[in-house]
Amino acid sequence: MKGKIKKGNLETCVIFLLTPFLSIPLIIIQIKRGDSKLMGLLISCLLGIVSSKYVPSFSNDKARYIERVNELSTFNYSDLLNYLRRVLRPDFIFDHFIFIFSKIGINFNIFFFLCTTFTVYSLFLFNLKVNKSHLSSFQLTVSSALLLIFSFSLPSLFSGVRFTLAASVFIWVIYYFFIKRNIVKGIFLVVLTIFTHFSFAFFIPVILLVFFLPKKINPKYLLLASFVFVILPKEFVRNVFSFLNLPENYSYKINHYLSLYHKLSDNAEILSFLNLLWLYFVSFYLLMLSKEIKNKFYLFIILSMAFVNVTFSMSDVFNRYSLFLKFIITVYFIVLFTNDRIKSKYFYMFFIFSFISFFIGIYVSRDNFVASYINSSLLTLWTIFSNEISQLNFL
Repeated sequence: MKGKIKKGNLETCVIFLLTPFLSIPLIIIQIKRGDSKLMGLLISCLLGIVSSKYVPSFSNDKARYIERVNELSTFNYSDLLNYLRRVLRPDFIFDHFIFIFSKIGINFNIFFFLCTTFTVYSLFLFNLKVNKSHLSSFQLTVSSALLLIFSFSLPSLFSGVRFTLAASVFIWVIYYFFIKRNIVKGIFLVVLTIFTHFSFAFFIPVILLVFFLPKKINPKYLLLASFVFVILPKEFVRNVFSFLNLPENYSYKINHYLSLYHKLSDNAEILSFLNLLWLYFVSFYLLMLSKEIKNKFYLFIILSMAFVNVTFSMSDVFNRYSLFLKFIITVYFIVLFTNDRIKSKYFYMFFIFSFISFFIGIYVSRDNFVASYINSSLLTLWTIFSNEISQLNFL
């Protein structure tokens, strides 16, 4: 019967509403029973709850957003428009969200809960839609659900809310351009993403290349050529961007990122290498594929990797774009696996490398996690949202 509630769904939802984290065993059982959409939503809400309680460091983006809500709470809409003109930012949507929440006057933790829940569920739904476009029937499994979770860096998900929110919109650009072939919706979502986080304009040339790359050019060679930027000195990269004669605002940002210097200890160097093992593995594996060369999803991934490699000298930019790459690559690997186009050993190698990266993110920000969740009540929804994070809590 159409619309019939699946066995166990009602009980799982009731337990979730009473005490979210005790519902995890039931969520796993329901995934095994084949419920993809609802369980993906509950997993997204769980991560949204954890995000809402995350205590940032003073240097984190989340700290800036909390400071901004205090600033914008005194604004009227005219003040907001003047503020946006003053800071010269084309990506205005997120500030509008903050402004609206500052006027509503409810616990701002709910804002972070909604943003993270939307971001995570968008990826779960994207995975479901992409796989169903390749299979007549696709159900989420425990391993694919875990892999989707491991595609996130929790500190970036919980703190870099604006970037990950924009990323969760941009993945649908890929879906509508290259899978559904709906150009109008694709263009609309590109604009929506750029107005949320302008850095995604970086991928517009990639989209154009997917459509207009001459057939004589093998995209694998572009990816191979891009590895040159991994070893080039920063000064050479600076000269390359200077030659492009970009607008002053963007030239300033590029020079700023190139000027940043992060002195890493030996342990930090090792962690940095381990954190990117998944990317090294994917780069090698995708170069070995030959039957996927006409797949536009594959083309977007391999060309995006080539473009992102160009930013290697700007570690902050490179790491951020790599996070977005991991979203789409994870879904692509699930597509390959569910269609028997990849050997199990390669899929689970990617799974292990993704877990290592996921764990390192938690380890590096362990002080934030301890401050956020030790002595913090996560038992019921009421206690979860009863306290609001303020600037006094920042590390």
